[in-house]
Amino acid sequence: MKPMLKACSEIFDRSPQPFGVARLHVDETGQPVDFSYVYLNPAMAALTDQTVDELMGRKVYEMWGGDTTWLDAFYRAAFYDEPCEFEAVSALINQFMRAMAFPVSMKGYCGFMVSNVTDVLMQANLSTRAVAAYLFFYDMRTNLIMLTPSACEAYGLSSNYTSLTDLTRELFGPESEREIRTRALAFKDGGADILYEGMTLDGRWIQLSVGHVGETNRFGMGLLEDVTRRKRVEEGSAEQMRLLRRQKAALEDALALAEHASRAKSTFLTNMSHDFRTPMNSISGFAGIALNHLDEPERVRDCLDKINRSSAHLLSLVNDILDMSRIESGKVVLEERPVDLLEMARGMEVMFSGQAAERGMDFAVTTDEVRDARVMADELRLNQILVNIIGNAFKFTPDGGLVEVKMWQHAEAPSGYGRYSMSVIDTGCGMKPGFEETLFNPFEREGSDGTEHTEGTGLGMAITRNLVDMMGGTLEVTSHVGQGSEFVVTVPLRLAQAPEDDAAELVPTTEADVRDVYSFEGKHALVVDDDELSREVMCEILKQYGFTVEEADDGTSAVAAVAAAQAGTFDVVIMDMRMRQMDGDEATCAIRELPRADAATLPVIAVTADAFEESAQRAKAAGMTAHTTKPLNVRNLLNILIDCLR
Repeated sequence: MKPMLKACSEIFDRSPQPFGVARLHVDETGQPVDFSYVYLNPAMAALTDQTVDELMGRKVYEMWGGDTTWLDAFYRAAFYDEPCEFEAVSALINQFMRAMAFPVSMKGYCGFMVSNVTDVLMQANLSTRAVAAYLFFYDMRTNLIMLTPSACEAYGLSSNYTSLTDLTRELFGPESEREIRTRALAFKDGGADILYEGMTLDGRWIQLSVGHVGETNRFGMGLLEDVTRRKRVEEGSAEQMRLLRRQKAALEDALALAEHASRAKSTFLTNMSHDFRTPMNSISGFAGIALNHLDEPERVRDCLDKINRSSAHLLSLVNDILDMSRIESGKVVLEERPVDLLEMARGMEVMFSGQAAERGMDFAVTTDEVRDARVMADELRLNQILVNIIGNAFKFTPDGGLVEVKMWQHAEAPSGYGRYSMSVIDTGCGMKPGFEETLFNPFEREGSDGTEHTEGTGLGMAITRNLVDMMGGTLEVTSHVGQGSEFVVTVPLRLAQAPEDDAAELVPTTEADVRDVYSFEGKHALVVDDDELSREVMCEILKQYGFTVEEADDGTSAVAAVAAAQAGTFDVVIMDMRMRQMDGDEATCAIRELPRADAATLPVIAVTADAFEESAQRAKAAGMTAHTTKPLNVRNLLNILIDCLR
């Protein structure tokens, strides 16, 4: 204690800056109750118009009472090594005071300095605040500083008495020395306060600041403050700004894509308006022509043939839209069945050879390099992929051109699988550079080299790419304007078992497999549909093949008709799935529950415009015998009837 007081006396006795050292007094619980002076310089004593001797050893609150801000700040500095700077109103001298309390080498004691800042506070309207930092003294004559032990401990410093440049080198590394030395020289000449901020060798951010004390040109007061949290907040803010910029860029890209999609959909709707109206116009137009030429059978037959072709085209447009919707919603499920790839290729050849002949085009399908033709696959979807690609090749190839389909099997594949590629090459108009990147986007269509209008939804290739992806395959395209295009589909397919094990599962793919003779003389059918025209069409078809028919216009009437008839009256019920009052599946369940001998065995065939697999599953769950779709495929219906009634 004595050496410290002696040093204070030597340094501060003649200083105009009020300075003192206080001893804190605590109660039994360790809480501060008062403090007394163990050292005061004359400037500090003069603030109260008393001498040093009159105040030494006296307890402050015992003498004057007043604001406990001083007691709390002194207590933190004396017992917790927390330097404090604060403002307070002194009722004793009627002034605003700024005080600094800081730790000294002895616990329970603190140093303090006081400044009269009444004028500054009145002008700047400063609010009171407390700053926690490690305070040190700076001697400008020697460039030496004196740190408290707690500051040395907090920052891992080797000595509490060192030069300012040595301190900064130890904290921040040698690169800080030159800058600190330059600032210190300016500070000694009355220049600006020293402020330096840098990262310490242990990764923390420290701010060093030194300010002039009073009007003396000998001492400065310094603070070492850990600002790591603030820097991290700033860095976080900077990172957040970078993130926001990236998000903004992503949003701009998304907006551009959305605008592109919007334009594509608008174009799609415009095209669909044309594409739907074209076959509808043909249907209504040729129907009118046929009605006006009923006495010319050949003319009527030609009109009906063109109506059928326009209807098929219209149905393909609708199917494309429905397929894309199902794919995007994740409702398409691939169903593997035994498929003969060579038969499928022959089916493609039969399907397109007539069109090729009409247009004078060379069309060839080669499968020489397929070793294992029998595979497990979803034949419907695999056919759809090939039909879409081959159909596009014909669409964009002028009359007299070439379309070539090649199918081959790769040499290597996982055990039990084959790896197959199918290539479609054409000598058509080709695609503009860059269009390959958007070709598989929904609603995209391109007409080039004189192709002013391209029929279709713009969904075919998007559907094709999605189906290929679902099969675990790849779809590659190369194209050159005026020269043509090549599409290559590569898919892994599981090899099928021996033919005798699965021959029964194979689905007929050629016209020869379809039955040609149907006779249902003596059979009685109940036709149930809430659409009068649909009932009329169905009844006429059944009558053509020998059926007698009764009609019901909804599910409730159908159940009543079956319940009122004797067992065996109806040989089959043709039931629409969606109707007023009671749907077809509900009506079927009600029929199955009737107390009659044929309730469980009466064939009920679902006929619905819902072509999705969920509809077939719903019909099966209701106990319906079979399922077919609208528009009606008559031969498919007749085959189902033969299977149910044989």
